[in-house]
Amino acid sequence: MPALRIRERKVEAETEEARYELAMASGGQEMITIDSYDEFLIVGFGLYIGYVVSLYRNYRSDCMPGPTRGRYLLSDSCFLATSQRLVEGVEAFTVIRLIRSITDKPITLVATPNPGAGLEKNDMPADFPPFYAALEHGDAEAIAMIFREVCNRLAATHGVRIVPPITEASENGLFNRREFSLLTDQNIATSDPIGAMLHGSDTYGVILARSVFP
Repeated sequence: MPALRIRERKVEAETEEARYELAMASGGQEMITIDSYDEFLIVGFGLYIGYVVSLYRNYRSDCMPGPTRGRYLLSDSCFLATSQRLVEGVEAFTVIRLIRSITDKPITLVATPNPGAGLEKNDMPADFPPFYAALEHGDAEAIAMIFREVCNRLAATHGVRIVPPITEASENGLFNRREFSLLTDQNIATSDPIGAMLHGSDTYGVILARSVFP
């Protein structure tokens, strides 16, 4: 979400576009009064395993068992540090920094779901992260482990709690089982299959709620 600022202990938008997005993401509110809340829950806002998978397009690390296939080999520590830098650039951490600039109240950040299984590789746009290649080469679980460690490190760095993708929904580390995505909704799956693949179902939401509110 672009163009946010803190003014008089409130998070507010600086542009009409940002004001609309903030209202969509916060139950219709055009500004967030920090002192009105005991804690904060941020869902998604770019926290997505796809950033690590995108790095895998050209690089791999020592912990990945699959073949090199033209990817440059990085040490585990270098791959992890680069992944952390990429993920830390998403919008969620912009919001976290704003909140942290004036309060130490608890913040929970929830990662977006992993894609749902069921679509064919050939149905993906060219810029879609190489989830399928990672799975085919046997590197899915290693990448999932790296993303969990990135979440752990960023949680410690920013003093927040991060809920990574729910392991109970996982098909293979990178993809969730189909029933945990909107691919089970025929109308959505037909009109927007990629969107359906990338959004969690009500079933996923139930499991997620138990993790967010233990």
